[in-house]
Amino acid sequence: MKKLYFTSLLVMMVAPAVAAPTHTSSTFPSNGKMLEDYTYQNQATVTNLKVSEGTATTTANYAECPTAFPNSDEGAESTDECYTACTVSDFPANSHIASVTGKNYQGAGVTDTCAIATCDTGYTLNNGACNANVIQITWADASAEDIAANEAGTVTYGGDIRTPRKAVHKPGKIFTGWTFVNPLDVLMENVDTNGSAYTPTSADGSTSWSATFNYGTITGTSLCSSTAGTSTGATGTPDESGTGDTKHCWCRMDNFTPTNGATISAQSLWVFNFSSSSAGECAWYCAANCGYYAQNSSALRGGLFGSIQ
Repeated sequence: MKKLYFTSLLVMMVAPAVAAPTHTSSTFPSNGKMLEDYTYQNQATVTNLKVSEGTATTTANYAECPTAFPNSDEGAESTDECYTACTVSDFPANSHIASVTGKNYQGAGVTDTCAIATCDTGYTLNNGACNANVIQITWADASAEDIAANEAGTVTYGGDIRTPRKAVHKPGKIFTGWTFVNPLDVLMENVDTNGSAYTPTSADGSTSWSATFNYGTITGTSLCSSTAGTSTGATGTPDESGTGDTKHCWCRMDNFTPTNGATISAQSLWVFNFSSSSAGECAWYCAANCGYYAQNSSALRGGLFGSIQ
């Protein structure tokens, strides 16, 4: 009898080779972006490209975008993501806006990116709004003989040049011209000039303060922190949690109201003022000291005015 011998055959299932993903310069990478990650949709096509940095492109609009919102970002999957360019009319009337940027999306659940780019003449962009500039009026001596009694110079006036006011008349002077200036520039131009009043005038445990000058009034907030500053007028990042030995007084300016002008946002960094002997003393005196030193200390004003965000 013959013995039968069986040879085992090992059959290996080999998957077909998958071509490497390819792209053309017109489709990838996205303009101004860098590749961050991707996933496979099938063996030969790369999809769901994740990109970062730069500005999104609109090389392929979503097919169902309506006429009113004709554009879309790459990868848009619903009409909510269709957008049109923002316009000045997207902002409240009389906002004094010259031009805007950004995208106005059709879907209420998609955040618009509309932002002010430039303001009308006589207005300055500050914290997302166009604020009226103050007017710097130039005066000259009425005559050479009056030089000793009447110095030539400028005065900052926070009104509207189109509105006749007595403020544009100055005894012994003649009006020579005017220019618009950013109201916040007025602060640094007068950083060495002390004010005439401050609040609160006595320790009351509050956290709001103000200081008044001949060019306007500044208002702000005080903070007692466990973080000590290096010197009066130095900016820093104090701990705002209220924990620890909160005996160090910090001041922040929040708003500026030019004389005869509208209040504008002028938030500074936190500026160190002084260290108290205890947390309780700081809480009681800090706001009053912020107001007092804002009125009377060029060092504190330098920190406040020089760090407006």
